[in-house]
Amino acid sequence: MSLSNWLRRVFFSVGAALLIIFGLIVLPLPIPFGAIMIVVGLVILIATNRATARWLRSLRRLHPAINAWIGKAEVHLPRTFRRIMELTNPFSRKKSKRRRDDA
Repeated sequence: MSLSNWLRRVFFSVGAALLIIFGLIVLPLPIPFGAIMIVVGLVILIATNRATARWLRSLRRLHPAINAWIGKAEVHLPRTFRRIMELTNPFSRKKSKRRRDDA
C-alpha cells in the first residue's frame, strides 16, 4: 500500500470517527441530525475498512434492534450509501463480491 493510499484511509477513518462522535453528542436533540451523522460515519468507515464491515455485520446479526434501527435509516440514505450499508446486512439475500471476500 502506497503512502498516499494509507494517508487517505487514515484521513477518512478519522473523519468518520469524528462524525460518529459528534452524532452521538447531538443524538438527543429533537432534530435527528445525530442519527444521520452516525450512519454517514459508519458508511465511510465501512467503505474504507473491511474489519468495520465485518464488525457491523456481526453486531446487526446479534442485535435485532440495532439491525432494525439501521434498516430504518438505510431507507433515507442516498443510493450509494444505501448499497454500502446493505453489505453489512446479515439477513440480506443479495450476494456481493465484498461479502464473499470478508467471510
